[in-house]
Amino acid sequence: MNFSLIIPVAPSDNDWKTLIYDLTFLDSKDECLLVSPVDLSDELSSIAKKVNLNCVLKWIYSDIGRAKQQNIGAQNAMNDFLWFVHCDSRLSADLFKELKRSLLIERNNFYFFNLKFTDDGTNLMRLNELGVFIRSNFLRMPFGDQAFCMRKEIFYQLGQFDEGASYGDDHLLVWKAHQSKIKTRCIQKSVVTSSRKYKDHGWSRTTLKYLKLTYTQAIPQLLKFLTKREWQ
Repeated sequence: MNFSLIIPVAPSDNDWKTLIYDLTFLDSKDECLLVSPVDLSDELSSIAKKVNLNCVLKWIYSDIGRAKQQNIGAQNAMNDFLWFVHCDSRLSADLFKELKRSLLIERNNFYFFNLKFTDDGTNLMRLNELGVFIRSNFLRMPFGDQAFCMRKEIFYQLGQFDEGASYGDDHLLVWKAHQSKIKTRCIQKSVVTSSRKYKDHGWSRTTLKYLKLTYTQAIPQLLKFLTKREWQ
């Protein structure tokens, strides 16, 4: 069981340099694909030597856009299991062990993790963690920062990330899974992500913005899902 870890990197984003230090749990047959419109492959090689990573490392060019970058990463992936990770995430060996254990039980699910925010924001982020837990565990609506993992065959069955979506391409991929009767399953370990944007733009403003966008997008997808069930 080998993995292709796909990390989209924005032009001004340096968080991948921290994430690289987490990836010592990957073995020589796993690969880490960083996909970006800027070429920082020399810097990646320098950091990798310091960390002493075992996995295959590749820096891949793509036009800007998270959906496009992740799709390009999948197209270049050599392994059967695709693991999409945002570059401001933090991972652990324990989390990876649980992912592999889940895949050994059922290979054809759409997997994701719980989410924990770093302490660089307000204490109110604990409410966001609870909201994410309820939204993803009970409503089955995880987002991309929860590190989706699935077989390559499943990813292409779902039609990849929607590059034409103005937002929420990750959310739309989850709905495609529901509509295709592919089970979404939460692995009960937490990916850690930054809460900087809540601090920079205001907790209430940012939280309300994402709530509005989420359910504006979710309602028509839910209706589509229910309509499809009625005709089957």
